[in-house]
Amino acid sequence: MTTLTSASGADSRALRDLFGTFLTGVTVVTLWDESGSPTGFTANSFTSVSLDPPLILVCVANTSRSQGMLAAAERFGVNILSDGQRDTSNAFAARSGTKFEGVPRWSEPGGPPLIEGSLGAIDCRREQTILAGDHSVVIGRVLGYRREQGRPLGYFGGGYVTFGLGSDALERHGGAVVVGAVAALENRVLLVRRAGQPLWEIPATPLRPGERHETALPRLLATLGVQAEVSFLFSIFQVPGELRTRMIFRAALAGPAPASRLPDGAEIALFSEEQAPWTLVGRSEGTVLRRFFSEQATARFGIYWDSEDGGRVAPLEGVPLPWSQYGDGGREGAVPPNPAR
Repeated sequence: MTTLTSASGADSRALRDLFGTFLTGVTVVTLWDESGSPTGFTANSFTSVSLDPPLILVCVANTSRSQGMLAAAERFGVNILSDGQRDTSNAFAARSGTKFEGVPRWSEPGGPPLIEGSLGAIDCRREQTILAGDHSVVIGRVLGYRREQGRPLGYFGGGYVTFGLGSDALERHGGAVVVGAVAALENRVLLVRRAGQPLWEIPATPLRPGERHETALPRLLATLGVQAEVSFLFSIFQVPGELRTRMIFRAALAGPAPASRLPDGAEIALFSEEQAPWTLVGRSEGTVLRRFFSEQATARFGIYWDSEDGGRVAPLEGVPLPWSQYGDGGREGAVPPNPAR
């Protein structure tokens, strides 16, 4: 017969292990200390409380120095970490006073310090502090927030969890289309490798509800710290086992080579044909890159899409031109085609 272990007088380690079987996200609570310096602590005890009014709560041990600072702070921040921010989580979990060293931050006027690159950043005003056993429950009213794309950093059983390719399942609610770009500079293409992932990727992002690729692609490239002119659609396909359709465009990078590492820990790099970048990505993206270099060599590009007979390519001729310089678009009074059609 199965029985429960009595919690009365139970070993605290056993209870901690029990609570650790609940998979959570990881946050860093940030604020200004008494001297006006930025500080904070890692917390996976974060919960949304109410939408109207917008309230959240965090828990902090009564024995920690952070408890006194948080109980006295008028404003504090909650930073929801991405899977590339393990080091940030570890730094803020330590007792060191240099937690923000090397961690990029930003803040709104009068607001708390916030960590750049987090999936979510929340500016809160402290509403109430409730003593609950050996912890304090601090309730905050959300004054402002910012959300970014990415994968979450999880915590389970005393260790970190990253979702990797499984995060596609978490992201499917965001839309049915992913847009990306084969961005080239001097016969090299730009690839990105997310923190903790073995494979490189063609830069891509899910379309947000109601968003068009004309805004999604510049947003994506801006997060990589690059500028590019996006031109033709290059490929439409689905990765085996994935529900989303991928639309990959061609893009020409402008300016110098990008930085090699992003604030969230992702790597970006340019690869030439001699480096065989198609061997560094997944199979479907590898096919895209092989075709890109092959078609670039002859300056004859086409649009590829999946089909039951192995795929089709529709050839394109010439170079991209603004509508105003092409055909009837150059005549006075001509109207560009309706992009909604």
